[in-house]
Amino acid sequence: MKHTILNKLNMFGAYALFAACCLSAQPENSVVANVPFDFMVRTQHFAAGSYTMIVDIPKSAVLVRGAEDTVFSLSIGTTRASHGDLRAKLIFNRYGDRYFLSEVWPAGRDDGRELLPCKAEQELARNGAKPEIVALLISPGRPHTPAH
Repeated sequence: MKHTILNKLNMFGAYALFAACCLSAQPENSVVANVPFDFMVRTQHFAAGSYTMIVDIPKSAVLVRGAEDTVFSLSIGTTRASHGDLRAKLIFNRYGDRYFLSEVWPAGRDDGRELLPCKAEQELARNGAKPEIVALLISPGRPHTPAH
């Protein structure tokens, strides 16, 4: 019992330290978006709404923060194929009516983060489902609309 409590306290401490690092991240490494559909990150379900994604490039992580929920996800560095359009964007993999956050691209940068697929998405892929890629382009002062 004591060992379980210590493990949980250690895990909480690690998350708190990681959160402090992410929350102090520079604003140019964050993306604020109004996501018009429900989506998943790791095991966390997020309802449609306004979210801030903070990219911590040196720590290989992304913090997804909404009004009610927050989750950390490990990620892999990726670069844009084209250097012309440096708008902020979020990329989702869609399987039917299920969306999974796949990539986060801060504005003005040609490097972004690719999130590791969660177990639910891995299971869909194992069963032969092919995702549709949905890009949510974020332009300052404009509504966010998904592009398929």
